[in-house]
Amino acid sequence: MNGPISLSGISGNVRVHTENGPISVALKGTTWSGTGLTADAQNGPVTLLVPSGYQSSFMVESRNYAPMSCQASICDSARKTWDDEHRRIEYGSMPAMIRLSTVNGPISVRESSRDKETL
Repeated sequence: MNGPISLSGISGNVRVHTENGPISVALKGTTWSGTGLTADAQNGPVTLLVPSGYQSSFMVESRNYAPMSCQASICDSARKTWDDEHRRIEYGSMPAMIRLSTVNGPISVRESSRDKETL
């Protein structure tokens, strides 16, 4: 499957994969309701929009020296790991309810409004 893929205000048990194309996820509220979300891209950027005060755990990961930025308010308390082949940002208790990854593409975590779609 090729993207782009945009998800907003979803819940439950969600699994998304794309070979080529971006994935954008906009979380709403304060917690994930359901089993979790796993979204991965082989080639393409991944964007996670997180409302202030979000409480469910998330993990975003990239490989191959891809750029990664975390500009949401909760990024101050997130754990960031950079090594030669992987870059990872983890927030909350692991294993994460929300897992996003890309092999070849940048990752961005940004602030969003709790009630408004901002994709």
